[in-house]
Amino acid sequence: MLSRLFANSQRLSSRCAPQRTRSLIDVGDIRARATQLQALTDRQLTARSLELRDAPADKTETFALATEAVRRATGRTYYDVQLQAGRVLADGDLAEMQTGEGKTLVTLLPVYDAVVQGHNVHVATTNSYLAERDCAELKPAFELLGVSISLLPEENCDTAKQAAYQCDVTYGTGYEFGFDYLRDQLTLRQQPQDALGDAWIRSLSNTPRSSPQLVQSARRVTIIDEIDSVLIDEANTPLVISFFAFDRPDIEPYRLAAAAADTLTDGVDYAIDVTAKQVTISQNGSQHIAALKPANVTLQRPWRIYVEHALRARYLLQRDVDYVVQGGKVALVDQHTGRIFPDRKLRDGLHQAIEFIEAAELTAETNSFARISRQRFFQQYVSGTGITGTATDAIDEFQRFFRLKVVPIPLNRPSQRVMLPTRFFGDANAKYEAIVADVVTRHRVGQPILIGTRTIEQSRQIADMLAVKGLTHQLLNGMQDAEEAAIVALAGQPAAITVATNMAGRGTDIKLTPASRDAGGLHVIAAEPNRSHRVDRQLIGRAARQGDPGSCQVFVSADDDLLKTMGRSLIRKISGTAGRGGEAELNAEQELRNIQRQAEYVDFMQRQQLMQQDLWAEDVLQTLVGQGVEKQASNRMETVL
Repeated sequence: MLSRLFANSQRLSSRCAPQRTRSLIDVGDIRARATQLQALTDRQLTARSLELRDAPADKTETFALATEAVRRATGRTYYDVQLQAGRVLADGDLAEMQTGEGKTLVTLLPVYDAVVQGHNVHVATTNSYLAERDCAELKPAFELLGVSISLLPEENCDTAKQAAYQCDVTYGTGYEFGFDYLRDQLTLRQQPQDALGDAWIRSLSNTPRSSPQLVQSARRVTIIDEIDSVLIDEANTPLVISFFAFDRPDIEPYRLAAAAADTLTDGVDYAIDVTAKQVTISQNGSQHIAALKPANVTLQRPWRIYVEHALRARYLLQRDVDYVVQGGKVALVDQHTGRIFPDRKLRDGLHQAIEFIEAAELTAETNSFARISRQRFFQQYVSGTGITGTATDAIDEFQRFFRLKVVPIPLNRPSQRVMLPTRFFGDANAKYEAIVADVVTRHRVGQPILIGTRTIEQSRQIADMLAVKGLTHQLLNGMQDAEEAAIVALAGQPAAITVATNMAGRGTDIKLTPASRDAGGLHVIAAEPNRSHRVDRQLIGRAARQGDPGSCQVFVSADDDLLKTMGRSLIRKISGTAGRGGEAELNAEQELRNIQRQAEYVDFMQRQQLMQQDLWAEDVLQTLVGQGVEKQASNRMETVL
């Protein structure tokens, strides 16, 4: 299994790694050539671009054409560092470009370079809003270059999807590209197999075998925006095609399981592993619930699983942290981004166990029909790379498993960010009080403030405390859309206070006014450290962009989730030194970083385990296909994560 895993990585290495040593790009030559191109009419510029498809030129010519097209279409000119980042991507390496440095505009360069070489390109973003925004922003420049561009629709319309994939460049979410691949695989697997002699008969009549109508075009080149989010942060969640297993779920098994769970004693009948989020029923507990097993109720799985799910739903999964209840329905929250996804469902009855506890409408269970890890889907492309502001923390993983060399891109302007010392507190209440007090002080001088929280529940608690102080603020929900982006964009206004989950408005540029700059620029408060230091960096990177002033500070309490699961020793230090106000005078930033490294390693191992499971499942499926054993998907199939 491991040998296959590394073999896949080696194959990806030969496809994605640059085939030659990267030469330094001559920005002066590009700018000189772009100046010459200004004499061309729009039609002549397009004609020159189309000529390159028959006789590709060097990157000086392609980058100059792209530069002039961008200038005409958007009125913007590439910075030197943006041209350097474009060359890094065009050479097949991963570019680390800091937040606010113009990554969206950079992606046009490697995409156009791949198109003139005859490749179709899939540009993957983290959410549909960013895909739509980036596609609309760059479409005029691409069209000037004679490049067709489309936005991948997320509704299941084969005709619309096929039309989108036929364009030179297709923008869409990473998960939608993956789901289309899975749907095509299902279509292929459902084709009838040849009976004995069919191939011979077709050869006699010179009749080719009919091919199924697939949606997705060949996977040649992909450029992934926020590549660390797609291949690392979200990689523990595979892409899954599921279908409804039952029309009307029976509430009785869930009611009886919840009642049985209430009779069990923690530490005697069951044990809870907070770190792994698992429940283990002891032998004593097993004997206890066996006596409570219903006799006249149809069960879809072992009775023990029903009870374990009831315990998990009650003690491990938290409302407004792991899920929310909206309109009487349970919607899952992405733990890495804080986004709410109404269409995602937990499998094997766990989702229904939560719905019962929350007195929500019980939805039909789903069974998975096809799945693939995000890492393995990335490997389906002949060539792939990406761009992000936080890749160096995962440099070993990118190199080892994707053979992507991380190249940091220098800042266009020197950073003026002020990183204040981390503050430690004995409990969350003391921490929140300190955050609000800090907000009050900064608000008085007109400094804009962005408070990033790990969970929706946390954001609501802080927002309530701000309201008590009479401070006007914006509280963002977990949906990434144009309205949220507009709110985040205003977070740089004088005295603005914005409370949001860490990833809210990611990709939106926060502009400062002269008054905001005079007040110190945007101040970012991280209300709780994340398991990954990269996620903290992504939040902190919202402040002091493009040479603007700004500051940031991290607040930590002994009951933060990261410390409770991985940092017992730090909890003891905080508790032992906390003063009467709840704050501990500690210099423990390095210890906190070491705790995050431990958590990152645990998550890394989970990603590799998922990859191995994928390979094992593929082996089993191929065996079944070889034996002619295939299931048929239900017409009620729906896509869920």
